[in-house]
Order: sequence, then structure tokens, then C-alpha cells
Amino acid sequence: MTAANSPAPPSQGALDPGGIRARVLDLVEQAVIITDLAGLVIYMNPFAERLYGWTSAEAVGKNIMEVNVPDVSREQAEEIMASLRASKSWSGNITVQRRDGTHFLAAVTDTPFHDDQGTLCAVIGVSFDITERANKEEQLRRSEARFRALASEAPVGVFEADATGRYGYFNAVAADLLGARPGDEWLESVHLEDRVRVRREWAHALAMGGLLESEYRLNSPTGRVLLVQGHVTAVRGPDGAVRGHVGAIVDITEKQFVRLQLALASRSAFLGALDPTASPIDRPLSGGIQSQGGALELARRARERLLAGGPFDRDMTLQFLEEMIGALEAAQASSPGLSLVAKQLSDYAVAVPGRIAVRLYDVVNQAIHWLPSAVAEAASIKIENLGEQEVSVSAGQIEQVVVNLVTNAAKATPPGERGEVTVQIGPGAPGMARVDVIDHGIGIPPSAVGAIFRPFSRKNGEGKHMGLGLAISHSIVAAHAGTLAVVTSVPGRGSTFRIELPAYTEM
Repeated sequence: MTAANSPAPPSQGALDPGGIRARVLDLVEQAVIITDLAGLVIYMNPFAERLYGWTSAEAVGKNIMEVNVPDVSREQAEEIMASLRASKSWSGNITVQRRDGTHFLAAVTDTPFHDDQGTLCAVIGVSFDITERANKEEQLRRSEARFRALASEAPVGVFEADATGRYGYFNAVAADLLGARPGDEWLESVHLEDRVRVRREWAHALAMGGLLESEYRLNSPTGRVLLVQGHVTAVRGPDGAVRGHVGAIVDITEKQFVRLQLALASRSAFLGALDPTASPIDRPLSGGIQSQGGALELARRARERLLAGGPFDRDMTLQFLEEMIGALEAAQASSPGLSLVAKQLSDYAVAVPGRIAVRLYDVVNQAIHWLPSAVAEAASIKIENLGEQEVSVSAGQIEQVVVNLVTNAAKATPPGERGEVTVQIGPGAPGMARVDVIDHGIGIPPSAVGAIFRPFSRKNGEGKHMGLGLAISHSIVAAHAGTLAVVTSVPGRGSTFRIELPAYTEM
């Protein structure tokens, strides 16, 4: 697009409108229009014909103002020509029109053309339609404006980072949580003990093209350690390359505290409501008290005989002493039972400690080593690894769960027989890792399955209470965001217990 009012004609020899230069311009995939200094078209390439709707024969000899300059752009066109007369090129975006009168936005570059003597003789205009690009840029601008407006008012921390992970923007909430500045690397705010894990999780999310969702600790600017839930995703270009990152962080410190407190309160309330006469607590407790009372009564009777000054009966005294020793031994025998129940009650009311990434097979294998010798005598234990699974858990507590399930499975063996317990490890439901403990023992009556994970609620085949083991195991697995359930149980044919824990896949 060019405009001119100067009457000086162009130098045809220098311009060569029909020669090799023009033939080269015919191949250019942009609109090329050459005008003389009077603004008359002397050349139009095929691309310009298609873009503006004129044939070259129709356009040559017409003023450029008639060909592609709408009324709204005429004043700007005059300003452009003033620049060209001063032998200065001009580039910019300007509204132009087609022959049918429709308008569009074009990117235009006008360049002054000089003949062999250095005299300005023509103007070469190169243009192309940028309407679609401009619309996309406007949509992007509006989208970014909406994003900024929403982010600034969002009740969660929102941030943007470049392709290397360095902050470019964060809202006020994120600034308060992170204590970071633009240019800081986003992982630097993560607690040192969680940084390796989060970096590994992020690398995996990048490789899979997905969203990182993780809970981790932050070092806040106040010095407090916060627990946050982070969501980060990569922004990619058309070629799939990472152009940047956007993310959100939510402070769940208080929420986690309340959740743990509710869980603890729920367990404590349940334990406080237990009826000792309906549980194994009464047996060691009442037995110990009764034995100690008997020993005390025997001691009092022996003391009365000695104080009475009567004849000393050696056999009678020995009998008293034997009965006293027997009663005290019975009381002493009750103590381990009380200690065990007390420890189980304490474990049931305690939250899960810190977790580490570990192979589930290693957890199960270590648990088998902790089994009492009586379990190995009652049943053979077999581990089947159906697929490598990694989880982030409190290894010691999951070992405790496996030990309890395998011990119960071995005890389910019918009297006089040697049982077989299989522990299978493999993938579970989507996103979960699985451990199945399978036995072929006495099974569980259907009426008892629904209450099997309640403390002191289940009785084994001999009618004895099973205590807190399954309740504690269920509580531990639930605290790991997993499940513990009876998959199958058929009286006389055996049971299958299943643990499912969130799987963690390492790159």
C-alpha cells in the first residue's frame, strides 16, 4: 500500500517492471504493489491480485488510493508518503480494502526505490492479511486480562513461571505463602525434605504431559512450615515445547490439623465408649485383680497366726506360702496382656508419622521377617510379586498391617493342619497399588464381615475376640488414603484381605 502526489515519473530502466526483477516478485507469497511517485500503480504481483481482488491489468494506471486505501486510512496514507519522500521506509499495521469494499487489517512495509542515479522514482509496498492473527492476539490479550483479574481476586495462590520454572507473576495470596520474588525458581520455596520428591513428581508429570497434584511443605516468609496442596501444569507451544508453567497452591495446614484432630477425637471417643466386659480388657484386668486379692488374703491369714503366738505349723505355713506365690504368679501373668492391650489402644489413637517413597515389595518382605515363629509353624508364607509398585508410606506402619493380616491368616488354619498364606503384590484400581493376603482357612461368617474392622467386635472360630489388630490396621491404611477390605471369605474355604494404597511411579 503506497500513496503519492509527486508528478515525477519513474525510471523504467531502473525499475524493470517487465524484466527479471518483476518475474522474481511474481513468486513472492506476499502482496507486492509498486507505485510511481504520483501514486499510480505500475506493478501488482499475483498474490496481490488474490488478496485485493484486482487483476494487474485493472490496477495498473490507477491511483493506489482507489485500489486498496479506504477513506478511514487516507490521512494515514499521506503521512506515510511524507516519510517515503524523505527516503525513509515505513512499517506498520493499517486498515485496507478489497475491490468488493470489505476491509481487513494488513501488515504493510513501504520502501522507497531509487534509480541508478540515486533519484527516488517509485515506492514498493509489501503487505499481507493479519486479521486472523490480530484477532487471536486480541483474544489472548483479553484472556490474559481476565486471568489477571481472576487471579488477583482468587482466594488461592496463583503463579506463572517461565520454561525454566522461574516466577514471572504471582498474586497476593501466592506472594504471602511463598515469600518469593519474580525470577526465583518455584521449587526453591518447597521444604528441603520434600524438594527431591516434588521435583521427581514434576518431572514425571512433564513427561506424561499431565498435571502435577501434590501435597508438600513450604517455607513461608514468616518462618512457619506450611502444608500446601499444589497444582502445576506446563504451557506448551504448537510444537509441544514447554513455553512456561501456571500453577495454584492452597494452604491446607489448618485443614490437615483439623482432619487429624477429628480422626484422633473419633478414635478416642470410640475407645472411651468401649464396654470392658465386652472385650479382652476385662480378662487380664479382672484376673490380675482377683489373683492379687487372693495373695493379699493369704498373707493376712498367715500374719494373724504368727501374731496369735500359737504353735508354729510348718506344713500349714508352707501351704500358705505356696498359695500366695501361685496367686502372685497368676497376677504377674496377666500383666503382659494388659500391656499389649494398652499398647494397641495407644497405637489406635495415634496419627500416621512421616512417609517415604519405597517399593511395596520391600515393605511386604520386611514384614514377613517380623512374623513370630508361631506363624511360620502354623503356615507356609509365599510372596507373589505381580508387578513392581512404589508407594509413599510410613513403611513401619504398613509393615505392621501386613504382619497383622498374615498372622490372622495363619491362625485361621484348621486345628491339626498346616496352612498356606499367599501375599500377592501388584496393581490395584487405577492409580493404586495392591497387596492381597490369601488364606484357605476357616473363613469368616457372613454375619461378622460387616463389623470385622471394629475393635473387639469379631470372634474367631473358637468364639474368642480378635482384639484391636484389624481396627488399627484399617485406621493406618485409611490414614494413608488407602483402603483395607475383605474381598472374599467363604466359611471353611478361606479369606482374601486386600490393601490398596495410592501408587507412586518414579521416572
